[in-house]
Amino acid sequence: MRIVLLIILCSLGLTALGQCPDGEIEDCNRNCQPASWVGDGVCDDGYQFPSDFMCEEFNWDDGDCGCSEGQIEDCNGNCNEMVLIGDGVCHNDEAVNFACSLYNYDGGDCPVICGEDEFMDCDSVCFNNAVLEYLANWHCSSTLWLGWLFDANEVAVNFDCAEFMYDGGDCIVEGCPDPEAINYYEHAEADNGTCFYGDCPEGTMDCMGNCVPENWIGYNECIDGTSATPIEHLYNGAYPNELVQIHQLPSSSPKGLCLSPDGETAYVGTNGGLTIVYLETGQTGFISSEGTIYSCDISPDGQYVFGANRITGMLDIFDVEELELVTSVYSGSFPLKVRMSNNGERVYCSNHDSNDVAVFDASTFELITTVDVGLLPRNIHTSPDDSRLYVSNWLSWTMSVIDTETFETIAEVPVDYWPQAVWALPNDDYVLVANFGWDLTYDHLCVIRVSDWEMIARVQTGAGPEDMQSMGPNGEYLFVSNWGMPCCFLTSYDLCCSAEINKGDVTVIATPDFDAIVAPDEVPTEIPYIISTLTTIPSNQEYTFGIDISDDGKRVVVANQDSNSITQMGMNETVGIDPLNTHPIADIQYYSEGRFEINGPANGYSVNIYSSTGQLVYSSLNESGTLLLNIADQPRGVYHLLISSKEGLMQRSVVR
Repeated sequence: MRIVLLIILCSLGLTALGQCPDGEIEDCNRNCQPASWVGDGVCDDGYQFPSDFMCEEFNWDDGDCGCSEGQIEDCNGNCNEMVLIGDGVCHNDEAVNFACSLYNYDGGDCPVICGEDEFMDCDSVCFNNAVLEYLANWHCSSTLWLGWLFDANEVAVNFDCAEFMYDGGDCIVEGCPDPEAINYYEHAEADNGTCFYGDCPEGTMDCMGNCVPENWIGYNECIDGTSATPIEHLYNGAYPNELVQIHQLPSSSPKGLCLSPDGETAYVGTNGGLTIVYLETGQTGFISSEGTIYSCDISPDGQYVFGANRITGMLDIFDVEELELVTSVYSGSFPLKVRMSNNGERVYCSNHDSNDVAVFDASTFELITTVDVGLLPRNIHTSPDDSRLYVSNWLSWTMSVIDTETFETIAEVPVDYWPQAVWALPNDDYVLVANFGWDLTYDHLCVIRVSDWEMIARVQTGAGPEDMQSMGPNGEYLFVSNWGMPCCFLTSYDLCCSAEINKGDVTVIATPDFDAIVAPDEVPTEIPYIISTLTTIPSNQEYTFGIDISDDGKRVVVANQDSNSITQMGMNETVGIDPLNTHPIADIQYYSEGRFEINGPANGYSVNIYSSTGQLVYSSLNESGTLLLNIADQPRGVYHLLISSKEGLMQRSVVR
């Protein structure tokens, strides 16, 4: 419970600096802690928990630590003076023993000696040999994360040193670290020799000005470069690639969302009910419901929206034509992801805390059955023919495969850490599972082959992939929403990452031809790591969460949980200046070769320019008037201009 409270404090945006919030006091180390923790029966000594009330000011935690003033239980359970810890003398006998990991081996005064079935990590802390299974598991184990909230075996283990080959390479993010390169990856720490410069390799620039990777499953109709009418090449070299508009919501904590069949209305799960956003006008509506709608899906005719209410445990059914809550049917404990079958006959809802999935009749709204799956199920998706249900199990590190006729488990497929989003490709050959690592090291998609349920590849994403969908008849493109704020789960003085704002984004991936990378009858001895990112679209908001794509492929919309907004993304339709507006607050004249002129509002405006990878390459705050810009020194490609003032927000894309 104490650990959960620490995370709640972070989510509320509190820090350990300055005046404490109501109900909190400064502890012995001048950090803010709940006042109720003094004398609550739990020893707050700064060792077992970060909170420290073991000083005279708090009457030695009102006796919670079971010893006299200034004393604490040592490794043998004896009460001894706290001042002995780290006093330069190793205390490790029967009477006084602080030589254990709880007290960092007497504050470093005693040598670390591990037991017969133990090993010593990079911090000279002993762990049971069973923890070695976390070595080289595609997550960097460096103590700087709170994975121990879910898996006590991995608490504070540190493999990030030469002795353990930096966690078998997991703590070294390879890629192109040079911002001047076309394929720059902002999280890369080690150059793997893949950087390339100048123009795209001959014949690989698509309609949007991005470089098409090798082994893409699609066909690029713009092999000579960008197109003046990219919409004519949708799915064949053209796709939504930029921010169009940010819609602030009248309600809070948006998570999942779903679009109407015509793509003109967004239904957003929020606190207190379902928020409606009419995307063309920006007008909003609201249908109230007790609790919080975590995610939603919509019936094929657009009349009903099904919402997973994580507070009440219900599946809420909204009639969005009549703008009313029709009924609520019990789903399970803490429902998270709701998904309609492709034929529109069933509704599936994952119940996170009851470890099952509820199955409903979409026409009668009645519960058909409940299917047991793995631990803490998150996202769900069905196969294209609806014969199988795929469930990502957060704590089991597996994907459940369920037969939707018999409701029996076909397979329990091992995947990497903390599986979140899951998506079946339209060709029914592969299922993708996003792994959410709370850090920048190799957050990725696991590629599962349907024929034998083998993991055959990993595909790079952004930081913290929350949700994803494919686009195109064969799934030519993948859009992955990334929350982008991994440090909020790092153990640091600034727990809530005050410096990391507006980091949410969407990774656009050219779906690889996995058959060409790993033969269909082959099980790879070393699973390939694939970089197939075309561009990264900044949401310019915090904690980008759920995603949906309009049926016509022209619009991508994401929810931003911590900004209480949704971001709409679309496609530029001409080379040079993009005509899509948020608010036309400035006049832009594009010349050539990266030169253009901006005439902005008289009351001042700011200009930010982002590369296709989401890197900020230019920023300026202008009091008024004309601004001349030249990005000719930047690599060729697509650049996104974001102009903002008190009058609104405006985005354009330019091709350099």
